[in-house]
Amino acid sequence: MLNVLKVRIYPNQPQEIALNRNLGCARFVYNFYLNKTNNQYQETGIGMTYCQMAKDLTQLKKLPDFEWLQESTAATLQQALKNLEAAFKNFFSKRAKFPKFKSKYKQQSIRYPEGCSLNNNGLKLPKLGIVKAKLSKEILGKIKSVTVSKTSTGKYFASILFESDDLIINKTSKVSGIDLGLI
Repeated sequence: MLNVLKVRIYPNQPQEIALNRNLGCARFVYNFYLNKTNNQYQETGIGMTYCQMAKDLTQLKKLPDFEWLQESTAATLQQALKNLEAAFKNFFSKRAKFPKFKSKYKQQSIRYPEGCSLNNNGLKLPKLGIVKAKLSKEILGKIKSVTVSKTSTGKYFASILFESDDLIINKTSKVSGIDLGLI
Protein backbone atom coordinates (compact mmCIF):
# COMPACT_ATOMS: atom_id res chain seq x y z
CA MET A 1 0.00 0.00 0.00
CA LEU A 2 1.32 3.46 -0.89
CA ASN A 3 1.26 6.23 1.70
CA VAL A 4 2.36 9.86 1.65
CA LEU A 5 3.86 11.90 4.43
CA LYS A 6 4.30 15.65 3.98
CA VAL A 7 7.07 17.16 6.08
CA ARG A 8 8.62 20.58 6.44
CA ILE A 9 12.26 20.76 5.40
CA TYR A 10 14.84 23.34 6.38
CA PRO A 11 17.65 23.60 3.80
CA ASN A 12 20.77 25.52 4.75
CA GLN A 13 22.03 28.38 2.55
CA PRO A 14 23.99 26.30 -0.04
CA GLN A 15 21.22 23.68 -0.17
CA GLU A 16 18.61 26.40 -0.69
CA ILE A 17 20.62 27.84 -3.60
CA ALA A 18 21.00 24.38 -5.17
CA LEU A 19 17.31 23.61 -4.60
CA ASN A 20 16.27 26.89 -6.24
CA ARG A 21 18.51 26.06 -9.21
CA ASN A 22 16.86 22.63 -9.49
CA LEU A 23 13.42 24.22 -9.34
CA GLY A 24 14.44 26.76 -11.98
CA CYS A 25 15.88 24.11 -14.31
CA ALA A 26 12.77 21.93 -14.05
CA ARG A 27 10.51 24.95 -14.64
CA PHE A 28 12.61 26.01 -17.64
CA VAL A 29 12.49 22.51 -19.17
CA TYR A 30 8.70 22.33 -18.69
CA ASN A 31 8.13 25.78 -20.23
CA PHE A 32 10.67 25.26 -23.04
CA TYR A 33 9.09 22.01 -24.21
CA LEU A 34 5.55 23.31 -23.75
CA ASN A 35 6.46 26.14 -26.14
CA LYS A 36 8.31 23.81 -28.51
CA THR A 37 5.40 21.33 -28.60
CA ASN A 38 2.92 24.14 -29.24
CA ASN A 39 5.04 25.49 -32.13
CA GLN A 40 5.51 22.06 -33.65
CA TYR A 41 1.77 21.37 -33.38
CA GLN A 42 0.95 24.64 -35.14
CA GLU A 43 3.40 23.87 -37.96
CA THR A 44 2.80 20.15 -38.51
CA GLY A 45 -0.39 19.27 -36.64
CA ILE A 46 1.51 16.76 -34.47
CA GLY A 47 2.94 17.52 -31.02
CA MET A 48 6.03 16.04 -29.38
CA THR A 49 5.96 12.80 -27.40
CA TYR A 50 7.85 12.23 -24.17
CA CYS A 51 10.51 10.18 -25.97
CA GLN A 52 11.09 12.96 -28.51
CA MET A 53 11.32 15.58 -25.76
CA ALA A 54 13.72 13.45 -23.68
CA LYS A 55 15.96 12.82 -26.68
CA ASP A 56 15.95 16.52 -27.53
CA LEU A 57 16.70 17.43 -23.89
CA THR A 58 19.85 15.30 -23.99
CA GLN A 59 21.06 17.27 -27.03
CA LEU A 60 19.95 20.59 -25.51
CA LYS A 61 22.09 20.02 -22.39
CA LYS A 62 25.18 19.66 -24.60
CA LEU A 63 24.76 23.11 -26.19
CA PRO A 64 27.00 25.87 -24.74
CA ASP A 65 24.04 28.16 -23.97
CA PHE A 66 22.28 25.47 -21.92
CA GLU A 67 25.19 23.88 -20.02
CA TRP A 68 23.69 25.19 -16.78
CA LEU A 69 20.98 22.51 -17.09
CA GLN A 70 23.61 19.93 -16.09
CA GLU A 71 23.69 21.40 -12.56
CA SER A 72 20.30 19.82 -11.91
CA THR A 73 19.74 16.10 -11.54
CA ALA A 74 18.70 14.43 -14.78
CA ALA A 75 15.87 12.56 -13.03
CA THR A 76 14.11 15.79 -12.02
CA LEU A 77 14.32 17.15 -15.57
CA GLN A 78 12.95 13.88 -16.98
CA GLN A 79 10.15 14.06 -14.41
CA ALA A 80 9.28 17.60 -15.59
CA LEU A 81 8.87 16.18 -19.11
CA LYS A 82 6.68 13.36 -17.77
CA ASN A 83 4.55 15.93 -15.96
CA LEU A 84 4.16 17.87 -19.22
CA GLU A 85 3.16 14.72 -21.09
CA ALA A 86 0.61 13.91 -18.36
CA ALA A 87 -0.79 17.45 -18.62
CA PHE A 88 -1.30 17.02 -22.37
CA LYS A 89 -2.91 13.60 -21.89
CA ASN A 90 -5.30 15.04 -19.31
CA PHE A 91 -6.17 17.90 -21.67
CA PHE A 92 -6.90 15.62 -24.61
CA SER A 93 -8.95 13.31 -22.35
CA LYS A 94 -10.97 16.40 -21.31
CA ARG A 95 -10.00 15.99 -17.64
CA ALA A 96 -8.11 19.30 -17.40
CA LYS A 97 -7.49 22.61 -19.11
CA PHE A 98 -4.66 23.23 -21.57
CA PRO A 99 -1.22 23.20 -19.85
CA LYS A 100 -0.02 26.59 -18.66
CA PHE A 101 3.48 27.95 -18.37
CA LYS A 102 5.00 27.68 -14.89
CA SER A 103 5.89 30.80 -12.91
CA LYS A 104 8.61 31.21 -10.31
CA TYR A 105 6.38 33.49 -8.25
CA LYS A 106 3.85 30.78 -7.43
CA GLN A 107 4.27 27.39 -5.80
CA GLN A 108 7.03 25.35 -7.46
CA SER A 109 7.80 21.67 -7.14
CA ILE A 110 10.19 19.00 -8.37
CA ARG A 111 10.06 15.26 -7.97
CA TYR A 112 13.02 13.06 -7.15
CA PRO A 113 11.95 9.60 -8.39
CA GLU A 114 14.98 7.83 -6.92
CA GLY A 115 18.05 8.22 -4.76
CA CYS A 116 16.27 9.57 -1.67
CA SER A 117 16.55 8.20 1.84
CA LEU A 118 15.93 9.15 5.45
CA ASN A 119 18.74 9.85 7.86
CA ASN A 120 18.62 10.53 11.61
CA ASN A 121 16.81 13.86 11.48
CA GLY A 122 16.98 14.64 7.80
CA LEU A 123 16.12 13.70 4.27
CA LYS A 124 18.92 12.80 1.87
CA LEU A 125 18.32 14.22 -1.62
CA PRO A 126 20.51 13.77 -4.73
CA LYS A 127 23.12 16.53 -5.23
CA LEU A 128 21.90 18.27 -2.04
CA GLY A 129 22.99 15.96 0.73
CA ILE A 130 21.08 15.66 3.99
CA VAL A 131 18.43 18.35 4.39
CA LYS A 132 17.10 18.93 7.90
CA ALA A 133 13.48 17.75 8.13
CA LYS A 134 10.81 17.71 10.78
CA LEU A 135 9.34 14.19 10.65
CA SER A 136 6.05 13.75 12.48
CA LYS A 137 5.91 9.96 11.96
CA GLU A 138 8.36 7.17 11.43
CA ILE A 139 8.39 5.85 7.88
CA LEU A 140 8.51 2.08 7.71
CA GLY A 141 8.88 0.92 4.15
CA LYS A 142 10.60 1.70 0.89
CA ILE A 143 10.63 5.31 -0.34
CA LYS A 144 9.28 5.48 -3.89
CA SER A 145 9.71 9.20 -4.60
CA VAL A 146 10.04 12.58 -2.92
CA THR A 147 8.36 15.73 -4.19
CA VAL A 148 9.95 18.91 -2.89
CA SER A 149 7.80 22.02 -3.10
CA LYS A 150 8.46 25.67 -2.38
CA THR A 151 5.53 27.87 -1.47
CA SER A 152 5.16 31.44 -2.65
CA THR A 153 6.21 32.54 0.86
CA GLY A 154 9.54 30.69 0.60
CA LYS A 155 8.81 27.66 2.81
CA TYR A 156 9.99 24.23 1.70
CA PHE A 157 8.06 20.98 2.07
CA ALA A 158 8.75 17.40 1.03
CA SER A 159 6.01 14.88 0.24
CA ILE A 160 7.47 11.42 0.74
CA LEU A 161 5.73 8.62 -1.15
CA PHE A 162 6.52 5.29 0.47
CA GLU A 163 5.32 1.72 0.29
CA SER A 164 4.21 0.08 3.52
CA ASP A 165 3.07 -3.45 4.28
CA ASP A 166 0.58 -2.75 7.02
CA LEU A 167 -3.00 -2.14 5.98
CA ILE A 168 -5.18 -0.52 8.60
CA ILE A 169 -8.84 -1.35 8.17
CA ASN A 170 -11.36 0.53 10.22
CA LYS A 171 -13.98 -2.04 11.31
CA THR A 172 -16.87 -0.07 12.69
CA SER A 173 -20.44 -1.17 12.26
CA LYS A 174 -22.06 2.02 13.44
CA VAL A 175 -24.58 3.86 11.27
CA SER A 176 -23.11 7.11 10.08
CA GLY A 177 -26.14 8.60 8.32
CA ILE A 178 -29.68 7.99 7.13
CA ASP A 179 -31.05 9.00 3.71
CA LEU A 180 -34.59 10.38 4.22
CA GLY A 181 -35.01 11.30 0.58
CA LEU A 182 -36.34 7.82 -0.29
CA ILE A 183 -39.79 8.28 1.27
